[in-house]
Amino acid sequence: MKSLCLLLVAILIPLSSLTGAEFWSSGSQDIDEARQAIAATPTTTGTYRERSLLMFLWLSTLQQQGANTHSFFDTDTRYYRNENAVLGRQGAAREKALREMGKTIDDGFAVLEEIQRKLHTDGPIFQPFTADPASAPTGGDMDADWPQFQGNIHNTGHTTAPGPKTGELAWKNPVGLGWDARPV
Repeated sequence: MKSLCLLLVAILIPLSSLTGAEFWSSGSQDIDEARQAIAATPTTTGTYRERSLLMFLWLSTLQQQGANTHSFFDTDTRYYRNENAVLGRQGAAREKALREMGKTIDDGFAVLEEIQRKLHTDGPIFQPFTADPASAPTGGDMDADWPQFQGNIHNTGHTTAPGPKTGELAWKNPVGLGWDARPV
């Protein structure tokens, strides 16, 4: 009876952390469903590919939100070491490597849960400052001619203008998850 109670506690504590008030959505229903599935069932040879993809998508999402993802480095290193083992082995050795890959993915989701929590509680790692406009540099040619990309025919990007007066956002343009541009 005691071992059954311990087993229930071991299962319910991780589930409560995902279903309680401390669950913060990743912004993707697929990623959130995988997070909840991993709490219920470990990654297997049949689910490791989808879960590894979702793990790295979640990592990318957290990076774009400004989360400090340095703690994921060791997991990332383990993942690629295991990936090479999975690809380079056959038979029982490959099955063993796949089990290790599943454990690495589950550990990776646990690390990302902590990163998500820190992002929600502490905010992004970079906080732009706002300076006092009175302390801004003066002088320079505020009406400098900037006829082309990078400023001049030599593409130096140099100007005598003092630049922005504060660290506030001047403009932004949504670009989505990724974009390609051809050189001008």
